Amino acid sequence: MLTYMIGSSSYQTVINLLPDIPASCQIVSISDTFQNIERIDTTQEPIIKPYFTDGGPENMRRLLLYLLSKYCGITVTEAMETLPMEARFIYHPDAWGSVEQAVYENVYEAVYENVYSGPSPQGTFTTFADYSQWYKGQGKFKEGAPWVGIMAFNSYFKGNDIGLYEALLRSLEAKGVNVILTFTDGNKKQAVEDFLMDNGQSRIDFFVAAVGFNFIYGNSQAGIDLFKKMNVPIMTPVYADNLTDWQQNPAGISNAVWWQIAYPELDGRIEPVFMGGNSLVGIDEATGAKLVQSTPLASGIERVTGRVLSWINLRKEPNSEKKVAVIYYNHAGGKDGIGAAYLNVFTSLSAVLKALKDESYTVEGTLDTNAIQELIFRQGRNIGSWAPGELKDLVQAGAMTIPVAKYLEWYQELPADLRAQVEREWGPPPGKVMTLDDNLVIPGAMLGNIFIGPQPMRGWGDDPDKIAHSPSLPPTHQYLAFYFWLQKEYQADAVIHLGTHGTLEWLPGRSVGLGQDDWPDVLQGNMPNIYPYIVNNPGEATQAKRRGYA
Repeated sequence: MLTYMIGSSSYQTVINLLPDIPASCQIVSISDTFQNIERIDTTQEPIIKPYFTDGGPENMRRLLLYLLSKYCGITVTEAMETLPMEARFIYHPDAWGSVEQAVYENVYEAVYENVYSGPSPQGTFTTFADYSQWYKGQGKFKEGAPWVGIMAFNSYFKGNDIGLYEALLRSLEAKGVNVILTFTDGNKKQAVEDFLMDNGQSRIDFFVAAVGFNFIYGNSQAGIDLFKKMNVPIMTPVYADNLTDWQQNPAGISNAVWWQIAYPELDGRIEPVFMGGNSLVGIDEATGAKLVQSTPLASGIERVTGRVLSWINLRKEPNSEKKVAVIYYNHAGGKDGIGAAYLNVFTSLSAVLKALKDESYTVEGTLDTNAIQELIFRQGRNIGSWAPGELKDLVQAGAMTIPVAKYLEWYQELPADLRAQVEREWGPPPGKVMTLDDNLVIPGAMLGNIFIGPQPMRGWGDDPDKIAHSPSLPPTHQYLAFYFWLQKEYQADAVIHLGTHGTLEWLPGRSVGLGQDDWPDVLQGNMPNIYPYIVNNPGEATQAKRRGYA
């Protein structure tokens, strides 16, 4: 029997078990805790510990061979020495199988010594040059395509539990992206400099830093300084320690907020998109031990991938071709209800549009404050069901309409339980909010490639009790149509929610770690969300960052 990483809290438990362990069973420990217990052999630490330090399935296999040879009198002819594992490396799953076969046949060195220095027996690479050569040689490299870096802790690799990261790599590659998947020890800065940067310049276009806490432990400013040098968006997706619990828990992953979300936020990292979690995959027949493994959630991996590609597109596409939706607030409808906390909306909107135009975005029309205000009053207001005449005037003035038939195509893509929520509250589509004839009305205006329009009401106009922060009120059909139109027809490259604060991030769903059945995730979709927020309201701004991907 081998004990490993037995701390002081478990010491007495092991001691109490000793009388029940047969005398024929030899007990080996690589913990100093049992140094003075005659029954337990602690002399093997220098030999056994490297198997765990280097880790990986092959080293665990070799450890068992060593134990059988040392303690069970079994003659072992296979190699038992540990395979060295670098602390930081690049990995690709397609480099694993073919190279491992070479290892088992003892021809690894003969095959590779005259070619190049990698990959190692574990399918890993210790330099980007080696990885790039292999990547191109395998026909995986896409000329002119962006590079995405992914980083995770090497403990997952050593534990043969890298399903989340392999799934993300596969998803990105399937969409035409070049990928560098790195695993690291605690020295994440060195891993960035070794694999993701070249002479101080980033060689990637987006960084998925799937590591919690501060990137540089205890020093968020040092992480920020490193990220400024990288000069790319940096996402930190999240996972659940129990996927089944996450599926049933309205709090999502609230027990992991502090290390998976809050600390990374101090580094300036964005978008805690949910990608999967730990699942029970079996029970060991011999010991009864529960076998747990990280399991990618297909919809979560797709969301991470989709948002990565959207940010890359925002970085690569010429400004003149970008479509940006600027969303202001008109929660209760009418001309008097346009505003945001301590923000002059009309002047600010005018300033934003002029700034976009100065940066070569395609912005048309008169952009001074008075012209913008007149345009919004004319065709960019929410109208309650009490004023059908005003709604008709709004359309005649230029507000857009979506045919109900088109909306139904989008609506049917929703999960059945979300459709049921909407219909219990608002009736079958298209409902009664902002409908005219066989159309749903989308107030606002196109100014070249830029759309400006009011975020739909959550129900204030028709029922003052249905407030913006309601945790149970689903969005109306018109609310859905608005965001579906932004995603699917207008195809916004980004949205700007102008000021504090909107209602999307308060829609029903899990508190944090959202899935495809949570309203904010469904409606924000893959659109980057730029959200100027008042500086003295970090509480609600946190809601916008975590649930609205702001």
